Amino acid sequence: MAAIHSASRRNWSERELEILCSNYGLLPPEQIAKEISRRCGTRRSRVSVLIMANRHGVDSRFAPGLFSVREVALDLSITRNIIYGCINRGKIKATGDGKNRFLDVAAVETLRKLYPPPPKRHTTRQELMRRLGYSCCHSCRLLDCGIIKGVKRGAVWYVDADHLDEFEAEMRRSGCTRLSLSGSEPMKRHRARCKNYYPGRKERRRVARSTTWMTFTEAQTALSVPRKVLKAKLESGEIPGRRENDLWLVLRSHVESLLQKGES
Repeated sequence: MAAIHSASRRNWSERELEILCSNYGLLPPEQIAKEISRRCGTRRSRVSVLIMANRHGVDSRFAPGLFSVREVALDLSITRNIIYGCINRGKIKATGDGKNRFLDVAAVETLRKLYPPPPKRHTTRQELMRRLGYSCCHSCRLLDCGIIKGVKRGAVWYVDADHLDEFEAEMRRSGCTRLSLSGSEPMKRHRARCKNYYPGRKERRRVARSTTWMTFTEAQTALSVPRKVLKAKLESGEIPGRRENDLWLVLRSHVESLLQKGES
């Protein structure tokens, strides 16, 4: 029994540690264990890889060009749930599984464009309403159009305080009113966008689900693959799809092309 216990606690060689440090963050722990077994001929478990990585302080900083979700969230001033949502919807790609996911430079830049940082000097939408005397709906229209600069995080607006000061001074100098703003080009584009989007959106969604997209269950039945395999391919972008109300929709044309290739 003592011999078995000592054999299970064998020390890691320099070669094994090199494989661990060079692949941690790029490959899942179980694949790293298989890689060590293939190259060095020693059997290592997933738990032993995690323990040794923690003992040596190996994290995403040792993976070239990769950043953890926590680091990106702190850098961009957004929550980790926003990043996980972008990964699940297929907007960005990530390596790893579960909460141990890492982003490359391209994914970070995509998030930076989608979620620009709030202005250094910002105020609230309620302060904008108080200073200009506008309603909640009209202040949101001004922010959506870009007439007043601001950044939205969830349901909260971070209004650029410097731009608000300039806008208020310009309104007082020129005598511009709310009615004159409603005839501006940004407001016209905003009304046209809302007019095209809201009426009939449920009908367009129903038609799109029957012509352009198929549900996750329909795609799984058609391709005859396990749910975990299909979900992994959707998250990696191997099969094109998108998230809608926490449900995966798969591109129908891609599934049909895969079925045609399988039949041929």
